[in-house]
This record gives sequence, structure tokens and C-alpha cells, in this order.
Amino acid sequence: MRQVTLRVRWADMDAYQHVNNAIYLNYLEEARDTLMVGLFGPEALDFVLAHVDIDFRNEVTQDDGEVTVQSRVIGYGRSSVRSREVVRKPDGSLAAEGGAVVV
Repeated sequence: MRQVTLRVRWADMDAYQHVNNAIYLNYLEEARDTLMVGLFGPEALDFVLAHVDIDFRNEVTQDDGEVTVQSRVIGYGRSSVRSREVVRKPDGSLAAEGGAVVV
């Protein structure tokens, strides 16, 4: 498992002053990239995202300041790796969870 802490930026906000839903995918990607490099080295970033899913659990705003994202491998095939990511607010509450398949 790898964990990254990411700053919530003004540009991440939508019109309702929540982190835009698409930005969560960037958060997941940052953690997943860190995981892959940690496991397989820099050449691990030469992959294609084949599937991604996400469930939104709790809004994140700029007032939260940062989020912590954990990523872990949950399985693998001959040419693919499955991961799960969890986004948490500074108070530890779950903001989103998702997963990916990379090939």
C-alpha cells in the first residue's frame, strides 16, 4: 500500500465550491502512480488505464486543505494489475473510494 497527501487547489473546485467529480480521478491517479513506481520502478508508468470506477461518499471543499489517498494492489493477471484507492479528508472521514485496472 502507498499513501499520498494532496493539496486541494482552487482550480479543483466546481461552481458549488466542492471538488469537481473529475478531479477525484486525478487524486486516484496520483496515488496509483506512486504505488506502481514503488512496486515496479519508473518504467511502471508505461501502462494504459483499462477501467476505472469511483464512489463518492463525502464532499471535499477547499477548506479541507488536503486529502490523503491510499492505493493498494488487489489482484493481477498476466498483463494487468487491479488496484483500489481510498480518499480521506483530514478528519479521517471517507470522501471517495474507487479502483482501476491497468494493462
